Amino acid sequence: EEFIATFGKSAFGLKNESPTLIEMTDQVLEKSVVAIHVRRGDYLNYKNSFGLLTNEYYLASLKLLSEEKEFSDVMIFSDSPELVVDLSKKIDIQTQVISPSELSTSETMVLMSRCAGLITSNSTFSFWAGMLGNDLKVVIPDPWFKSNDAWLGSADFKHPSWLKQPAGWY
Repeated sequence: EEFIATFGKSAFGLKNESPTLIEMTDQVLEKSVVAIHVRRGDYLNYKNSFGLLTNEYYLASLKLLSEEKEFSDVMIFSDSPELVVDLSKKIDIQTQVISPSELSTSETMVLMSRCAGLITSNSTFSFWAGMLGNDLKVVIPDPWFKSNDAWLGSADFKHPSWLKQPAGWY
């Protein structure tokens, strides 16, 4: 775990960043931005095992992070942007939904890791964005999966500095 945290803070980057990533990085560094990762996609087929986190989980996580630090903007990253419109309407600060077509997968992870805060889904994608972030405030769902029968059972993905938020499931 220490190796991963050290590696993430010093070595993670991309050889060539797209103009879009550079522009969005400037935006997240200029402001205090929280990244929210909402995983749907194939999880829609596994909602009884992996689980689909509710909007209430994300909103409670945002409130928890806001008690730690003030944020000016939210970027919602999702593999199903059409399914997060309701969530974006419930957030009372400037919110932008980032579509998978705007950035490559690796650029999306890099941008999430550059934000000031991150609310993860129960996905290793957002887990790694959190691990690779530098002084990133991170909230994860507890438990990670809806069912202990899921792929990794009751594995604990919590880094020592991360906050846990009780998960809510659809």
